[in-house]
Order: sequence, then C-alpha cells, then structure tokens
Amino acid sequence: YNQKECRYMSNSLKKIFSTPGRIIAAVIACVAIIAAVGTASVFATMAVQWIIYGMPLRGTFIGFTIVTILFALDISCLGYIVGSILPDRLLCTQISCILVLPTSILAGYIFPVVAMPKAMQFVAKLLPFTYFSDTVRNTCLKPLKMHHLFDDMAFLFAFFICEVLVLAIIKYAVLHRKSSREGVDAEFSLGIAESGKNAESGVNA
Repeated sequence: YNQKECRYMSNSLKKIFSTPGRIIAAVIACVAIIAAVGTASVFATMAVQWIIYGMPLRGTFIGFTIVTILFALDISCLGYIVGSILPDRLLCTQISCILVLPTSILAGYIFPVVAMPKAMQFVAKLLPFTYFSDTVRNTCLKPLKMHHLFDDMAFLFAFFICEVLVLAIIKYAVLHRKSSREGVDAEFSLGIAESGKNAESGVNA
C-alpha cells in the first residue's frame, strides 16, 4: 500500500471504531464470520459420525445446533482476544495448540469431571468446552428436550458476552493508543517542518 491508501484505511478504521457501540458491532461481525466456519466444521465432523459410523442423535437437533453455534462464538472470540493481545501469529498458534490438551482433560473429555479434585472441577466449570462436550454426549445418548440444555446455553451465551466486552475494551485501547501515537508523530513532523522553514529563512536572510 502507498501512503495515501494507508491513510485512507486508518481513517476508515477510526470511523468504524469511533464509538463503543460500533466497536462491539464490528467485533461481533468479525467473530460471527469465524464462528460460522467453525460451526460448519463441527457439523461436517458430526455428519461423518452420524452417517458413516451410525452414531445416534436421540436429543433435540435444534438445541444441539444452538449450543454448537454458541460454542463456536466463544472459541472464535477467545482466539480473537489472544490474537489482539499477541501480534505474532506464530506465537498465537503455538499457544492455541498448547491449550488444547489441558482444556480437553479439564473439560471431562478424558476423565469425568465429578472424579476430579475440587479445584479442577472449579476450573472445568469455567471452560466452554465442558458444556459443549456435555451437550454433545447427552444429546447423542439421551432423548433430551430443549429445556434440558438451557443451563449450558445460558453459560455459553454469558461467556460470549463477557468476551465481547473484553475484546471491545482491548480494541478501543489499541485504537486510542495508535491515535495518540499518530498525533505525537504528526506534531513531531510539523515541528521539524517548521524548524526547517525557520532555518531556510535564516539562510536566505
């Protein structure tokens, strides 16, 4: 990009993130796009298990879909937060890979949560994957109705709202810091230009 295009993109971002409401709307839009891909990935995986391996789905399909979408939003927003804090993409990818195994263990994927120590149970109740894995297991094996999944939906939705607020604060702080830095750079450039003009006037005199 040339200087004019970069300045135009910077001004466009400032207009988008000018108010907290616009910041939240932009964050939700970005996360929703990523979550849509994640939801499609989950359903592709489940479709293979349902069609090829004959795994049953005895519970509500609509409830399963809602929980899957909420879980995808939570994970996408969490990744967005990590990416906003750490600018290095490779480091973000490494951290995400490292978090997969302990999250799976604490969420009851390998060991049941009720058999864990109290401290680990407390941590497990704070992980979105705990509620998603529980929903997948129960809807596949039990004839659950929509109201049976309300608690899982409520936690995943509340977790998403908290993540959006945290991400909006991070985006606003980053944009405010960039604007302040650009203002300082502009004042510095203006001072240099004025000094140059004064020096030139002195030489001419």
